Amino acid sequence: MIRPIKPETLFSRDYLDAQSRILSVADITGAQHFAFPHVATGPGGEALATDVLWVGLRGAKNVLVIMTGTHGVELYCGSACAADLMLHGDLPAGWAMCVIHALNPWGTAWGRRENEDNIDLNRNYVDFAKPLPANALYPEIHKSLVLQELSDRAVMLSDLAIEQAEETYGARAVLTARSAGQYDYPTGLHYGGRGPSASRQILDQIITQYGLDERDQVVVWDYHTGAGPFGYCEPIYLGTPENHQHEKARAIFGSWLTAQRTNHSVTPPQSGLGSELWERRCMGRAVFVAMEFGTYPMMSSGGVLRQDNWLHCQQGAIDWQAPETRKIKTALREEYDPQSEIWRSLVLVQNRVIFDRFCAFCANDDRK
Repeated sequence: MIRPIKPETLFSRDYLDAQSRILSVADITGAQHFAFPHVATGPGGEALATDVLWVGLRGAKNVLVIMTGTHGVELYCGSACAADLMLHGDLPAGWAMCVIHALNPWGTAWGRRENEDNIDLNRNYVDFAKPLPANALYPEIHKSLVLQELSDRAVMLSDLAIEQAEETYGARAVLTARSAGQYDYPTGLHYGGRGPSASRQILDQIITQYGLDERDQVVVWDYHTGAGPFGYCEPIYLGTPENHQHEKARAIFGSWLTAQRTNHSVTPPQSGLGSELWERRCMGRAVFVAMEFGTYPMMSSGGVLRQDNWLHCQQGAIDWQAPETRKIKTALREEYDPQSEIWRSLVLVQNRVIFDRFCAFCANDDRK
């Protein structure tokens, strides 16, 4: 391992703390910084931005891209991992690193997976010039997923309705319908939007401004939490199966790697993922892998996700200091960023293993 790990120095309290820490790391390491401001603000009126940190030569032929905060409340894992790599990771020759910090800063600041428009950013990367992906089962379960009131009884009835749907259609089919992405219910779960979101437009700007679509090789790691066993990282290849980029991902991760589009990962096949944008922009030169760090069983998070949806989509204006708001936000934060030293240590240790595997791949690639 490269150095002892101290999770308390890398994990953050909130959006502003995460931003402050990553910018301090940029100062320490000499990384170049550029901010992409967002129009939306945080609950205290604070300004929000996606920060880009560039480590290494701007003209490098190959770039490792670290994406964090696609799902806002999941930022803290990716932010800590990015900071650790910036501080302690030695990049292979010929490679630079581009850290995209807080792609969905509104979601981080407000403690949500979704953005300011209730869009799940990781369902928003479809080509909107083409027919939108179908999700035939979602209309059948939409009412079961959207709470009509905030109460234990409402959650219980929602749980029962979901269980009945699983008996009718099968548990995997219902899980897929719940999470695959849908484009017809703006107040529903995993809504993909009807056009490119502000965060997606910023990512497009970043790719253009940094010429990421002009490099020889681009490896993208998109950090996520919430699916899988507690503390376990599942590297999930999200690109087109059985192509050259899939083979590269296999060369890096070996049997550790899974592939979502073949239905062999902890998450079922989903539409509008970030991999779709990178595939279009980089013309097949990008290797896109989601780093999915498990937390708690999915059913436990389902209830609080529905409560949070009610808070933002059904209730109207939010009282940020209200007891029910604080209770839901605290529970959601724990689901996606466990306040556990064991979990955080597991995240950072595996992140270093991931980086070591990447460096070994690059060294072997250079010898060919």
